[in-house]
Amino acid sequence: AAMAITLEQILGDRLAEGTVNIPEGTVPRKAGHKIKFVEAEHPIPSESGMEGTKQMLDLVSELGSRDLVICLISGGGSALMPLPAEGIELGELQEVTQLLLKSGATIQEVNAVRKHLSAVKGGQLARAAYPAKIITLIISDVVGDRLDTIASGPTYWDLTTYRDAFSVLEKYKLTEKVSPSIIARLRNGVRGAIPETPKLGEECFRNAYYKIIASNADALEMAVEAGRAHDLNVHVLTTTMQGEACQVGEHLARVAKAVCQAGKPIPVP
Repeated sequence: AAMAITLEQILGDRLAEGTVNIPEGTVPRKAGHKIKFVEAEHPIPSESGMEGTKQMLDLVSELGSRDLVICLISGGGSALMPLPAEGIELGELQEVTQLLLKSGATIQEVNAVRKHLSAVKGGQLARAAYPAKIITLIISDVVGDRLDTIASGPTYWDLTTYRDAFSVLEKYKLTEKVSPSIIARLRNGVRGAIPETPKLGEECFRNAYYKIIASNADALEMAVEAGRAHDLNVHVLTTTMQGEACQVGEHLARVAKAVCQAGKPIPVP
């Protein structure tokens, strides 16, 4: 929401209109007048998120080559922008998302499936907006800042395929647990019966530009500065940690215990 408010303040009357999906309960008190805020659920896709995403698609679908789209992306975008592909119901998308999250699949694996069950992810929003120019401003919560992974890359070319998506379901033994319509879509995609998500070199990316304006690494730097300002011994263990929250939490607890007991790998704060 803060990104959208700031953008409207900067652009003023040059901004025609816009719509943004945000987490429930985060509607700003002092919103602008040209950008609509739609509350949606996270991490499981919701009906309200789907309606907001439809509005986004409607906004960009009739644009011409002289128009400019500014896409604002931050953490949680994959869940906040659900719009199932033709033949897929929202409930089926919710179910497969829950199964993938419970299975321990990585964010890259989850997004590979999401992209191929979506009407906007994996570069499909850029395809819908073409021939308009697109500038995407991004706050990244993804390790490595991969543009195809952040919010499932709605304006960035997809590096995964239907085969990749189907392989994820096979890997976690979910092919018998998800809806038959999901399996049918992925199999149709694998055999080329339906179009792939947009890939590098396609015309819709000719006038697309991307800028990461903040990331996890930036947040860590600010945390370090804040800690040192209070005379704390601050040390960044890693910027690439991934995994199940419970397992990562146990690892961090062991590190904290070692610091308290032995002053390693850093002195006691």
